[in-house]
Amino acid sequence: MIEWTDGKPLTPVQRTGLLLLNVPSERRGLLLQSVRSGNERLLEPYAQLVARACRRAIDACQTEEEHWKVWSCSEEMADLLERRQAVFEATQNQIRLVATLSKFFFLAGDGALPPVERWSLMSGIKEVLLAARKRLCICIPFMSETGTEDLTLDLAPNSRRGLEVEIIALLTSELLAKNAPGVAKLVAQFEAAGARVTVRSLTDEEAALIGALVPMHAKFAIADGVFAYLGSGNFSVAALYRVLEAGVLIKGPLVRELQELFDWIAGRLQVWEQAAGIWEGAARYQ
Repeated sequence: MIEWTDGKPLTPVQRTGLLLLNVPSERRGLLLQSVRSGNERLLEPYAQLVARACRRAIDACQTEEEHWKVWSCSEEMADLLERRQAVFEATQNQIRLVATLSKFFFLAGDGALPPVERWSLMSGIKEVLLAARKRLCICIPFMSETGTEDLTLDLAPNSRRGLEVEIIALLTSELLAKNAPGVAKLVAQFEAAGARVTVRSLTDEEAALIGALVPMHAKFAIADGVFAYLGSGNFSVAALYRVLEAGVLIKGPLVRELQELFDWIAGRLQVWEQAAGIWEGAARYQ
């Protein structure tokens, strides 16, 4: 493994940055210009030389002045490439599959391992919830007290000061018994971490107009507008541990569209301005 002189492993970007050490000075300006302009075609041949060039260039440094030139030029290139990589990732959807797999499938199968971890849905949702630092948007119809507690156990007190949490859940009269304890627990966990929490729900009248047994079925959560969970699982013990569920973790342009959808929905739902409505429901039905 190629290493810096301080013994730390090189990242791919740092390795590419060190190619400057093997590039003649008259071509170095062209290389930097190609990064700034986005013409990555010029970079590809150099990238193929990384493994051979890095150690040779480092070993060739014999004076303090040479070492200074090595680190100054390589850090500049690495910084530019990091920016290019960030721009590239912002335009590409990155999707990872997560699931909850019932014990039945392991007992009934031939012993072959599944393509995803058995409880990756829970760890994936937890990853999104804990990633948020500025804004966390949660649209989950059903929540259980134990399910939300398991998802937020790693929230340390006052660790999310400045975080705005917006929750959309079903808190109609008909569903209050099922949902109030879970929503109350989620609110309490984030408030203890220093976040400010807003809860929205359909009213009884709005749910009646929809005319469905369950008037809301979408399930997703978005951290800071850049990282999201979208899937079939609620924040319940059954969804996190027992029944078959599937979903995806997403980064990229699709998250922005999901954020726009959340904002559009939230703007049309009633805000639970009196938190007591949730706490009373939780106390009544626990």
